Amino acid sequence: LASGTPSVWKTLSALLDAVMGSTQGDILYRGASVWAALGPGTAGQALISGGAGANPSWGSGGGGGGGGLYSGVMSSLPTSFSTGLTSWVNQNSSFIFNGPTGVSMTSPGTISGNVVVLYGPAPTAPYSVTALLALTGNSTAYDKMGLCFYDGSSKIQTFGSFIGQGKLGVTNWNAYNSYAGDVVGSGVNWFQQVIWLKLQNDGTNIYFKYSFDGQTFETLYTTTIAGGFLNALGYNNVGLFMSDLTNGATVTVLSWVA
Repeated sequence: LASGTPSVWKTLSALLDAVMGSTQGDILYRGASVWAALGPGTAGQALISGGAGANPSWGSGGGGGGGGLYSGVMSSLPTSFSTGLTSWVNQNSSFIFNGPTGVSMTSPGTISGNVVVLYGPAPTAPYSVTALLALTGNSTAYDKMGLCFYDGSSKIQTFGSFIGQGKLGVTNWNAYNSYAGDVVGSGVNWFQQVIWLKLQNDGTNIYFKYSFDGQTFETLYTTTIAGGFLNALGYNNVGLFMSDLTNGATVTVLSWVA
């Protein structure tokens, strides 16, 4: 202030208006280096936390309180960041996007004799990864989509729906382009293409489980970690996969709990 100019007291509200803006519905948050304002979302959106080290954002409200289908067992809206699925094996033309129902992995073309994996680090054992997946594909062949383990080097063990065959199965791959055989396949029950899948590691055994209600799970296959296809140290990454696609397809994660 210039000499002789009297001080003028401002309210806290007035100071915030001057610095951050005065739009109704703005939310003040701490960014990586400075304070910032998140502008108003649209009606019906929920405030979504990205966790430590990330900024909040607006998004569709997750399960838990809406009273809708699966609301008692749904996670908040999954994103690539919240699931940890950020790395690729054999990406080619596949891509991911965060949408209003969850995070999706899409392959626009064929994947002949190959597997595409979107993965992230597994939690520390014992753990389970439970996902509600919407599998969108059209095939009469052995197109497969679902969850998988990846050893971080080459080997992949997949668990999911054989879209054109109406069953679930576990498949081994020595590498993304080296099929090593189906370990187990269910009966042909025409499993729905919105299904709960669970990968579980209790420190001794690996379990591949499925459910139609998100609460009651059946085990399709189990093996000891020491004797498993990925060996004792190989079950350290989890992810989504697609393989042997005859047409383009999409896997959408509607719920993810790890």
